Amino acid sequence: METEKLRGLLLEYLKAFAKPRPGVQTQLQFGTCLNGVKALVAKNCPDDLDPSGDLREEDGSRLKHVVWDLVIERVLIPGTENPRGSNDGWPFLSLTDH
Repeated sequence: METEKLRGLLLEYLKAFAKPRPGVQTQLQFGTCLNGVKALVAKNCPDDLDPSGDLREEDGSRLKHVVWDLVIERVLIPGTENPRGSNDGWPFLSLTDH
């Protein structure tokens, strides 16, 4: 799958985390991004999944690069939003206001 297609699917998945949900604190991790993108691929373009219904290995690796591109662009940052939390690094992620 092309990198831009993966990026678009990831951004679509991340939109759910940008909406405030009172009383609900969802932890965004790389694994949840993988699963969210996989669900969108299954819904929108199932032919891009491998025969077992998972993201192809190269697409999973490419998605990690897309995540780091979003970190460099300051859309995502490693760690949770809680500055005193113990999950202040990879694989936990936070969306910025960017």
